[in-house]
Amino acid sequence: MTWSRTQTRFLAASPESVWDVLATPSLWASFDADVQSFTPVDRPALTGPHGPEQLELGDRVRVLPHARLRGALHALTAPPARISSLVTDQELAWTQDQPGGSTTQTWLLTPSGTGTLLTRSITVTGSLAGALGPTMGGALSHDLGSVAARLVQLAGTSDPEAARAPQVIIAGGSGLLGSRLAHDLVARGRDVVVLTRSPHPGMAYRQASWDGVSQGSWAALFDDARGVDVVNLSGHRIGDTGGAATMAKLTTSRVNPTRALVEAARAASRRAGHPVVKHWVQASGVSLRSDPDEPVVHEDTVARSEGEALEGMTELIRRWEDSVADAPAQLLTLVRTGIVLDREAEVLKSLQAVVTLGAGGPLAGGKQWVPWIHVDDWLAIARAGLGLEEGVRLPGGPVIAAAPHPATNAEVMQVLRSHVAPAGVGLPTPKPLLALGTRLLGKDSAMLTGGARAVSTVLPAAGFRFQHERIGEAVAELLR
Repeated sequence: MTWSRTQTRFLAASPESVWDVLATPSLWASFDADVQSFTPVDRPALTGPHGPEQLELGDRVRVLPHARLRGALHALTAPPARISSLVTDQELAWTQDQPGGSTTQTWLLTPSGTGTLLTRSITVTGSLAGALGPTMGGALSHDLGSVAARLVQLAGTSDPEAARAPQVIIAGGSGLLGSRLAHDLVARGRDVVVLTRSPHPGMAYRQASWDGVSQGSWAALFDDARGVDVVNLSGHRIGDTGGAATMAKLTTSRVNPTRALVEAARAASRRAGHPVVKHWVQASGVSLRSDPDEPVVHEDTVARSEGEALEGMTELIRRWEDSVADAPAQLLTLVRTGIVLDREAEVLKSLQAVVTLGAGGPLAGGKQWVPWIHVDDWLAIARAGLGLEEGVRLPGGPVIAAAPHPATNAEVMQVLRSHVAPAGVGLPTPKPLLALGTRLLGKDSAMLTGGARAVSTVLPAAGFRFQHERIGEAVAELLR
């Protein structure tokens, strides 16, 4: 039996400089938050590629996971790992024996343009792989984005344009998508600042405090001589119960930060005598509908509040987009995002839990359309809005960020059952029972019973190509 997980990220650093960091044992805890320490056992004086002693094939190392309890147990019971593959500037792997099998983590460095494609794989083999994979393997294979960002910070960027590129200001960068994008851009050599109400120490990017309403010291970021790119992802999470009061909170948490950003950009543009914002990527949404037989939604579809599944959502989106309409930016892109599938996303984890418990049949009949998108494609769309995707030229204006092949809820649940359901079966959940269950959890069932068959016509015309077009392949990649 084998369990494995593989991730790949682009780094704006040369393979040689990344190798210098990767092959230095004392630096592992600095770039990989999953690891407390990576310590040579037989040669404690080993420092790295430029020291008197270097890692060699067969060297024993003690790899201590960062998870507190698991790391303590691992330190007491696990034997040292050994370097099982080593090719300078190309590949480093360690293997640790365990009862009935082993765990192997492999790092591959592949030249790509002015940088490197970093691929990290972890493979657990043996009779206990099914149990040890998600625990031991999963603890050492969280999102590779933060690792990539820290590796570039330690290795130094190889992108000759990085020093002159506009500074990227991300509002709402503390959420899942914001942190994913911040790490992705840092790994690509960009200077990123995240605006947040609660700065956290030790992040791989700079942070600036703001309240999302008033002007403050953060506004001086718009005076950067290199120019500024803005990504605005601010907004309270959609899906809680509460009716009009909740909708008002959803609206103000989006409109107020947007107005504050626009005001700061205007003031800086007046001081500079020209628009200082080159690219502005503005989050927006897709309004879910009650009737699954409604026509396909495109960027130019006229929004209607009649028939919306979540009352007030159409008006929220209108006010959200209106609040940024007069932003002084050379290119403004409104990213109307569907349901983003990510290994750490609450929606995917919640559905996995339901399916694992045996209730993985269609929800409320299963005919409603799910406007899904894989997180890697969402990141690529955001980069395109910042002018960073080669061969893609977005025209500005609205863009639907959803896969070109929407899936019904029944199809989504069937795909999940094939991966995590006991014996691949699952009981359907009638609409009244779904409404009761979500209400008890403080959630609005309309997020599950509503849907939208949303497909972009702008993206293919702009030259964009999805990495994950079909729901089956996308879920398989995330759950492996």
